[in-house]
Amino acid sequence: RRVSATKDAMKLAVDLGCNVLVNSIGNIHTDDDQNALLTEVLNDLARHSYHYGCFLACETGAESLTQMAALIR
Repeated sequence: RRVSATKDAMKLAVDLGCNVLVNSIGNIHTDDDQNALLTEVLNDLARHSYHYGCFLACETGAESLTQMAALIR
């Protein structure tokens, strides 16, 4: 439901003339295996955002930018 709602929010953002959507992605784990589902979902949302012309900006809780960069790589 959350992924579907995020996709709907992307479409709404573009319809309203906004091309950036900020979304909380939850916790990032230090183990890549534990981030497998998160990575899969973020890749799906990235493809979807590219289709609509909307950038997905992610925020986390207490994780550092280093952890976010490692996840993105």
